[in-house]
Amino acid sequence: MERKIYLTFILLLLFIPIQAQNLYKQVIYDAYIKGDMKVWKTTIDIMHKQPNKSHVYKMELVSYLYGYIGWCIGNERKGEAKPYLEMAIKYADEMEKGKYNPSLVSAYHAAFNGYSIALAPYKVIFFGTRSIKYAEKAVSQNKNNYFGYLQLGNIDFYKPPTFGGDKNKAILFYKQALELMEKDKISIKNDWNYLNVMVSIARAYYELGKYKEAQAYYESILRIEPRFQWVKNKLLPELLQKMKNEKK
Repeated sequence: MERKIYLTFILLLLFIPIQAQNLYKQVIYDAYIKGDMKVWKTTIDIMHKQPNKSHVYKMELVSYLYGYIGWCIGNERKGEAKPYLEMAIKYADEMEKGKYNPSLVSAYHAAFNGYSIALAPYKVIFFGTRSIKYAEKAVSQNKNNYFGYLQLGNIDFYKPPTFGGDKNKAILFYKQALELMEKDKISIKNDWNYLNVMVSIARAYYELGKYKEAQAYYESILRIEPRFQWVKNKLLPELLQKMKNEKK
């Protein structure tokens, strides 16, 4: 019943595009905490079809594309990720050409080059180098751009240690991103990106075997959003089981 209500609501957005733009954030947030990627995908498709998009609108859409592509890659749906990645790069290129928010656009280019590695691992050197350059450019353009630090963290998290990857450094970048986000208490309310940064910190601690620190972040996330299904039903239970097994 709840899913029908959400899908009906999203379909209504087609007929009120101006007012709808103010509601997309809430729809995406609810989809994120419920793990409802069908609603997420439908929202992206609706936004993409709207004509005469402003740069502000495109940036919002790119944010949602970023999340959806990452989910597709993480769930072995690379064939589905590819056309959405192409769409995201196209929008980022348009905003770059229009000189709209250069730092944030650079950070998204860093992210999309990172995604490109997952889709074409044999081009890791090319895309990896570009991802690093764009991430560094993003923070040089705006030292308060949390998303640039998030991408620097992702680079250190996913890069193999033999090539300089360092999950401890990744945590420092993630925490820097989180600190910058928390300076604006209003914007982080019902923002899926805010919870995503906290999850990134927790998962990095988990990978380092620092389970207590990971647990603390997961529990903080659930205090902020008790309905967050991914953390509540998967990530935290898996962590607690891991801790229990290692005590035996």
